[in-house]
Amino acid sequence: METQKISGISVEMLAKSTGVTRQTFYANYGSVDDLLREYLDAHLGDLKRRHEGASADDGALEARIREDVGDLLHRIDRDDSRLRAILDGQAGFSPEDRFAGIVEGFMRQDSAGRACDETLTVRAQFYGGAFIGTLRYWVLHREGLPADALAALFAGLVVRGAAAGQENEDMRA
Repeated sequence: METQKISGISVEMLAKSTGVTRQTFYANYGSVDDLLREYLDAHLGDLKRRHEGASADDGALEARIREDVGDLLHRIDRDDSRLRAILDGQAGFSPEDRFAGIVEGFMRQDSAGRACDETLTVRAQFYGGAFIGTLRYWVLHREGLPADALAALFAGLVVRGAAAGQENEDMRA
C-alpha cells in the first residue's frame, strides 16, 4: 500500500492494513481526506505553537526558521503515505495555501499592522510555495542535502534572499 497513491486506497484497505475495522476508522474519521487533514493540521499546528511568543528580530528569525524547519524535517517520515498524498496534490488539498495562511498570520503578528494586506498575502504565498517545494525536494531527493543543511538554506533564503543561497553554494565549493 505504501507505493500506491492514496486516491486508490479505500477505507476498507486502509482499515485492514492497520488492523482496525471500518467502523473504528469511521468512529475517528469521516473519510480518508479527514485523516489527511488531521495529519496536516497537526504539523501546521505544531509550527504555530512554536512561533507563538517568538521574537520578530531578523537575527533571531533566521535561527528560529532554521530550527523549526530542521525539527520538522527530522520528525516527518519521508515514506508516510499521508505526506506523499498531500504533496502529490490529493484532491481538495492545497498545502501551499494552508501553510501560506499560517505564515500570513505570523507576518501580521510580527508587523503589528505596519504592512499592506495584499503585500502580506503575496509574501505569505511565496513563502508557502517555497516551503512546500523545499519539503517536496527533501522527500524526493534522499541523497540530497541533509535535513539540517536544507533547513539552514531555506531559512537563509527566507530572511536574506538570493545572497544566502550563494553563500551556501560558496561553502560547498
